[in-house]
Amino acid sequence: MSSTPSAQLRPTTDVLGVSTIPLSPTRPFTIGRDERNVLQLFDMRISRYHARIEMQNGQFSVVDLNSSNGIYVNGTRIAPEPSRTVLRHGDLVEIGNMGLVTLAFEQLQSGVARAHQTDGTT
Repeated sequence: MSSTPSAQLRPTTDVLGVSTIPLSPTRPFTIGRDERNVLQLFDMRISRYHARIEMQNGQFSVVDLNSSNGIYVNGTRIAPEPSRTVLRHGDLVEIGNMGLVTLAFEQLQSGVARAHQTDGTT
């Protein structure tokens, strides 16, 4: 099994201090205030266990862990767990509704992010 991630998150601002966050196809990526999350966010509007991104059936999906302020994909609040929303290349994932953290989901091919065509399609 390859250790190269098959997808990544790209913060849309420099609030996190990193340019990309690799996603593992075998390990869930958790987001929240608690120190046990992979991505810990220090904001009281973020739930202790806010969201999880994981691969299931060959596709990455995001799950809202019944957070107070929700998860938004392309501006639309997603349903909480047990529902999951499949992520597609270019989707914008917003943690909460405050504009604090927005992450662009990028599907990788051969270790590099797919490039957007000039007309905006992938």
